[in-house]
Amino acid sequence: MLNNLYNLKNTLEKDGVIFSFSGVITQDILIALGKELKNTVMIKSKLSTATKIFSIFVEQMQNITKYSDEKISKHENEISFGIVTVGYSKNDNSYYLMCGNIIDKTKTNSISEKLNRIKNMNSDELKEYYKKKIKENMDKDGKSAGLGFIEMARKSQKLDYIITSIDSKNSFFTIKTII
Repeated sequence: MLNNLYNLKNTLEKDGVIFSFSGVITQDILIALGKELKNTVMIKSKLSTATKIFSIFVEQMQNITKYSDEKISKHENEISFGIVTVGYSKNDNSYYLMCGNIIDKTKTNSISEKLNRIKNMNSDELKEYYKKKIKENMDKDGKSAGLGFIEMARKSQKLDYIITSIDSKNSFFTIKTII
């Protein structure tokens, strides 16, 4: 086990990871991590890039807090689990942000439909679709209408995702943006 952490560190460095967090995601953790990420990225990039990174980071963290099916109850609140990673690709001269969390398999089709629809839209199409979704306001389940996904797509050069089956009940949802 001790050697695994060293291997993880080497893998993260090889993949250009500059920031990674895995565990419980609360509002307080989101604020603290967001502040540290903003400071780290501001040192290395221009303001417009740092703003996009921070904005997508917040969207991804909120995605985990709202939609992760790996939760614990504490006092009267549910606390979600997930992972978020920010890295820099020297080959592409671009930043990437990834987040992931466990979801119930019954949600995979809905998520795939939303993301497949938006991931290949151009900026004008995304803008119009965003306006349309704002007017619709809410999905049937009372949660957002996928506005976070649309925002991530609008602020990034590329958005992609993968849903990996874990067992008969759960999958692991990963979304990646490139800036």
